[in-house]
Amino acid sequence: MIDSRANPARDNFLTHIDLPLRNNNLSFYKKLKRKVKGKTYIRPYFDDNKCIFVHVPKVAGTSMKNILFPNTKGPGHKLAMDYYLDDPEKFEKYFVFAFVRNPYDRLVSAYNHLMQGGKNPTDIRFRDQYLTAYEDFTDFVVRGLNKPETTSYYHFIQQHYYVVNFEGEIMVDFIGYFENVEEDFNKVAQKLGVDVALPHKNKSVRDPYQSYYTEETRKIAYEHYKKYFELLGYSEVL
Repeated sequence: MIDSRANPARDNFLTHIDLPLRNNNLSFYKKLKRKVKGKTYIRPYFDDNKCIFVHVPKVAGTSMKNILFPNTKGPGHKLAMDYYLDDPEKFEKYFVFAFVRNPYDRLVSAYNHLMQGGKNPTDIRFRDQYLTAYEDFTDFVVRGLNKPETTSYYHFIQQHYYVVNFEGEIMVDFIGYFENVEEDFNKVAQKLGVDVALPHKNKSVRDPYQSYYTEETRKIAYEHYKKYFELLGYSEVL
């Protein structure tokens, strides 16, 4: 595994993680046991580059895909386990990578993205059915963040679920950080043997994420994503 940065909390990920099968997202993981017949998530461009990109939502993944694999259509926001169950042999041989983001920042980004309509009809339905019931971001965090419909939606589920197996063990080769995105992306590009730079497309235009929080909503968000904060070394302080 390529080290993105020295981080004891991240290094202890395997020891301290809450097993996904023990939390409220059991049904979310059960669906992964179903093999999709006649369909593969491992696209030809993954085969060409001997890699798999696990695209965590709202972590500049669209920009990364477009520059690394131009003019291609991605499989969407699939978990590492999706790819493993699809083709265990390729998963073990290929370079598997993902990027993560500060939970406070990602929560604001996901909320704004969805309120603006997201990228597809599913996002619009989620907004119209659930998010519009809340007055604003503060109301959403206070009354809606811990509801099942929120915790199970791909934009809001715990980010580490994208990169672990059923036992809660990290199963990707490299985890990059949004806060260090240029340097970490360059490591990926070097590993793949491509000479590219990262333009940031699909970027939200908004105030700094810190301005969205009150002390009450900060505490709620921290408790909701506490394990993720601890495991990947993000500070509780805004």
